Amino acid sequence: MTLRELQCFVLRQYLQSHLFLRYALMCLFRNQKKNTAIALAVLIVVFFSNLQFQTITNSIDEGYKVYNTNVKEFARLTSERKSNSSIDAHVNYKGSTFVIVIGESQNRDHLSSYGYFRETTPFFDQQLSKLNWLFFDRAYSSYVHTTPSLMHALTSSNQYNGQDYYKATSLVEVFNAAGFNTYWIDEQARAVGDNPLNIIGSASKYFKVVPPNNGELVNQYKKVLNGLDTQENNLIVLHLMGSHFDYKTRVPKDYSVKFNDTVEELGDYAKDQEFINNILDPYDTSIHYTDNILNQLSKAAKKASVIPDLFVYFSDHGERCV
Repeated sequence: MTLRELQCFVLRQYLQSHLFLRYALMCLFRNQKKNTAIALAVLIVVFFSNLQFQTITNSIDEGYKVYNTNVKEFARLTSERKSNSSIDAHVNYKGSTFVIVIGESQNRDHLSSYGYFRETTPFFDQQLSKLNWLFFDRAYSSYVHTTPSLMHALTSSNQYNGQDYYKATSLVEVFNAAGFNTYWIDEQARAVGDNPLNIIGSASKYFKVVPPNNGELVNQYKKVLNGLDTQENNLIVLHLMGSHFDYKTRVPKDYSVKFNDTVEELGDYAKDQEFINNILDPYDTSIHYTDNILNQLSKAAKKASVIPDLFVYFSDHGERCV
């Protein structure tokens, strides 16, 4: 549950209890048998609802306390490893550049490069026939939410070894220890240290938080490329806002895509224009925009004469927009 969802839940419970209580008191003040019975029934419902509400909120509160404790421990251990230089990592080569781009909430079933009926990934589609591109058919997220999924993807913790993420060594730490110049540009980060992903990112030698969906991430990437020491080893991580709900806000206001669908292609969706306008079209447009960003990143690297030895794109998890 996100903080916004928690706030909405608390507000909804408060308003329901408040309205029920007002109705019960109104019935009692009228002093009628029927109203009195209704009022007592309502008061009982409010009482037990609040007991359940209190149990749930206590559980959530306890969960957040544990989470915050773990995040602080992760930050402490990360700092401690850096101070002690306790990570043993090395490579026997120089002049390599690796780029990792992390998407958000992208469902493979909505990518034309994987057979989707709409052309949502024209850049990826062009790469399908190229021998130096690999498209994986059975790649699975380790979790359904961003933070736990990426903590498994970017640290030594995973769903198989049972290691606590806050005790795990991150990918950035390993690359730092191996002598890489590390760069992290993030469209999702908030204040440094408020979640474990920011701790991983801020361990990079260059850490930049940018506003989403306005081209600033690509501009920062160009800046990094222009100043890159290609005689040294480099790791560049780009974290996109991607297709996170609300889909309509995940692209620039002037970015639009016209999808030419047939009724046969849309199937049952064709009967629900509201769903198409408010969910399907915005979601697919956000995927198209991510593909456009990847195309811009590719062009920027070519223009800067920096051809990455490895370019990886993956989404933290999918999303079933139905």
